[in-house]
Amino acid sequence: MSLDNDGSLANLADARDWTALRTHLQSVIPLALWFNLTVFDENMMPINDVLITNGSPISENMEAATYVCASTNETYAVYFFRLQVSAVD
Repeated sequence: MSLDNDGSLANLADARDWTALRTHLQSVIPLALWFNLTVFDENMMPINDVLITNGSPISENMEAATYVCASTNETYAVYFFRLQVSAVD
């Protein structure tokens, strides 16, 4: 949620700027954690056409969280961000 305090997640999804989204995540997630992010539209269809990740999973034990946000521009869209993380066991 701290990444979205200014509405930047929806703006990045609107722009389909997956590189900037990955960079934002890398700035807040510790290097010792693996992450993978999938962005879904309101129909739960994935919209990112490239992987938003920092490599390969480092463990079979993963945690996942989903965050919902909406764009505030004239096209108004709802996005679901599903973040998976894992750490070395």
